[in-house]
Amino acid sequence: LSRLSRLSLFLTNDHSRQFSCITRDNPLFIVTSYHPTMANLLTTDQLRQVLVLTLSPDAQRRKQGEDELNRASRVTGHALVVLELLASDAVDLSVRQSAAVHFKNLVKKGWNSDSDAEDLIALTQEQRQKIRTHLVELMCVLPPAIQKQCSASIALMAASDYPDQWQSLLPDLVQRMASNDFKVVNGCLSTADSIFRSFRDVEWNDALDAKLQ
Repeated sequence: LSRLSRLSLFLTNDHSRQFSCITRDNPLFIVTSYHPTMANLLTTDQLRQVLVLTLSPDAQRRKQGEDELNRASRVTGHALVVLELLASDAVDLSVRQSAAVHFKNLVKKGWNSDSDAEDLIALTQEQRQKIRTHLVELMCVLPPAIQKQCSASIALMAASDYPDQWQSLLPDLVQRMASNDFKVVNGCLSTADSIFRSFRDVEWNDALDAKLQ
């Protein structure tokens, strides 16, 4: 199976950002590109610095970081920068874990298209689809502490997108459960459990049966 070793954003010569997946089988597969709608789209290093501030024991510095993170979250493509940082082994684990929680909160508040306008996650439909396509693969190669948060994000996304907009989700999880890597199998099982937990107390009907086929 192809495993995601790094998920990254990079700045091209014309200053547009491209969301790329660097995999074992495909060293540089560009899956989407976009132009920032505002000048203050954070780079991964800037985001790292902001997240470090949010972890500060000093209340003033922590508030400064939280305010900046809130502003950055409103810029189209911010969630992709978060995923780039998540995938970087060069970033301190505590910062990556903070980024994972931040991404989960973005998804929880604004992934559903029925969310309030001010909470709606700042992504184009194309960017949403690319995240659906590659997030399971990313989750499988993250450290356990980060994997758990990523798994929760997938479950939250699935609550609104599965199966109509995310038909590949379960086949992807099932395929990866054949891995010999316990971390991958455990992550997939945990994700599947989170997805189906919401159905446990629901009365069975034809619509639900069709959804779970």
